[in-house]
Formats: sequence, C-alpha cells, structure tokens
Amino acid sequence: MKERPNWIDYAKVFMIYLVVLGHYTYALGLDFKPSSVWNLMKIITLFHMPFFFIVSGFLFKSISVFETIKKGWIQLMRPYFIMCAISCVIMVVIDLASRQFSFKNSASLAIGILTSNDGPYSSPTWSSALWFCYSLFLIKIAFSVIKSIDNKIVRWGGDILMLIGSILVLYKGNCLPFRIDSSLVGFLFFLLGYYFKDFLVKLGGLSVMTKLIAILFLVFILCVVAYYNLDFSQRPALSINACTFGAHPFLFLVSGVCGSLIVLIMMSFVKIKNNNIKRIILQVSNGTIVILGFHWVVYKLLFAWWLSSYNVICALCVAFVNLIVCYFLILLSYKYFPALLGNRKIR
Repeated sequence: MKERPNWIDYAKVFMIYLVVLGHYTYALGLDFKPSSVWNLMKIITLFHMPFFFIVSGFLFKSISVFETIKKGWIQLMRPYFIMCAISCVIMVVIDLASRQFSFKNSASLAIGILTSNDGPYSSPTWSSALWFCYSLFLIKIAFSVIKSIDNKIVRWGGDILMLIGSILVLYKGNCLPFRIDSSLVGFLFFLLGYYFKDFLVKLGGLSVMTKLIAILFLVFILCVVAYYNLDFSQRPALSINACTFGAHPFLFLVSGVCGSLIVLIMMSFVKIKNNNIKRIILQVSNGTIVILGFHWVVYKLLFAWWLSSYNVICALCVAFVNLIVCYFLILLSYKYFPALLGNRKIR
C-alpha cells in the first residue's frame, strides 16, 4: 500500500462518531428502559471497536520491536497517561467542590489509570475509553515480536497461539488483568486488518453494483447476527472492553467483520473535492485519540447535569455537538500540545 486512501479516514470519522453515540446512554447515566436509543447503542457495539482494531492492523507497518515500543509510547501510551491524568484531576476537583473527596477514591482512580481499569481496587476515569490505546500498545508489541522471528513456521505458530488465546477469551470472558483479555480479542481483528490490507484497498476499486450487492449481503448477515446475539430486553451490550460477546461469541467476530466492511465500502463512495472539508475530516481522523480521551469529559461537563433523553434524534444531535467540541480540542492540541495527539500530523 503506497498511500492510504482518504475513505479510510472518512470511515474513521464516521466510526468515532458512532463510538461517541454508543457511549451516550452510559455517559449520561440513563436508567435502562428498552427504547430506540438503547437498541441503537446495542447495534453499534456489534462492530464499532472491532473496526478500529481492523484499521490499526491495516495501517501497521513492520518495524523493529524497539521502534514499535518507542513509537507506541509516543503515539499511544503518553497521550493515554496525560489525558487520564487530566480527567482524574477534573474528577478530584469536582469531588472537592462537592465535599465528596476521599483518598481512597483518588487511589482507586490512580490504580485504574495504571491498569487501564482492569485490576483490583481500580475505578475508571472519564477517559476510560482510552483502554483501546492501552490494548493496542500491547497488541503492536506482541505482533512486532512475532514478526521479528526469522523462522516462518515459528512466526505463524505465534500468530496461531495468540488466536487460540483470543478464542478462549471469547468464551471464558475477562480472567486476566492489565488488558490482556481485551488485547487478545483485539489481536484477532488486528491480524485480519494486517493480512487482508490489500483486499481492503481493493474495495475502493470495485464497481458500484458490486459494492451495493456486497453492502446488502453484509447488512443481511449483520441483522441475523443481531437477532441471535443481542438481547434487547437487558442493559448489557457487547464489549471488548468488558469481554462480553453475546449469547454466541463466535457471532461477535462475524458482526465485527461485517459491520467494518459495510462502513468501509460505504465510505469508498464518498468523494470530497472541497479541500477545507477534507482537511477538517483528516484532522478529526488523526485526532480520534483526543476524542476517545475527552468525549466523556465533554458529556459530563456540558450535558450530563441537565440533559436526559431516550429520543434518537436527541442522541444523534448530542453526539454531533460533542464531536464538534472535541474537534476544537484537537485543533488546540495540534497548536499547543501535540503530545496529546501522539505528535501526529495531517497527511
């Protein structure tokens, strides 16, 4: 792949919007009541995080283990710790102002940051969605170590061993600390993105009719999976974060792939000629880490204290406004604090 197509970035922006929308119900602390908002959120969880692992594998370039660790620290872990620390400070200040501060709570927040909220006595910060960065860092290191092995048979054996681990997690749930479980499942989607990157690039070159037929077929599969793997009468949704994969965990793999392909094929139709609009989209795409880190903070500070709705239109609007606020945070980060963006630059 000489140059990544722009529709990959268009897909990333659309999917980060779905992530923000999917967190709407939890971020506002809405009580569970079967409704269009909750149903929409559950459907989004079929594929929204698998998509980002697939794209991460698609964009991964093989480098040495040392360079992978160095690059991963700059692009993933340093922003992770900075944004989690900022969220933690905001939460502590609010607790102090409301006279609810306790050292025990503050310590549990610190443990949550160190373990990505996957350890004993840990509590999540408002930047807990950055668990993705924590897991992706582990995945890239593991994959880089495997790729560095000279023996091809041993190298494939490493991939297979990781795949077996991911399948065990799908059926056993969260058993290990420090995001090992989530990383194993994410590794499976990451592998798909890496080894099928040529196939994904070719999606954009398919004929219009082929794309439409593929979308219809994939939507049909996704609907079947949703019917059999989602329980719309209960609160819990599917989550790589929480290691909950539905009644039939294998179907989570199917929905993750199908949903990701639907979005990628749909975005391959998009042709943006206006350079200003294209620049904004690329800025948001390169700044998705800031959106992951701060969208819940924006919810809590701007919306949670006064807004509560089960209306889909309201949810769509709130998520969009949240994304606009995060966009300005991305611009500020580009100009004054590039470390938040992992020193990423617009292509």
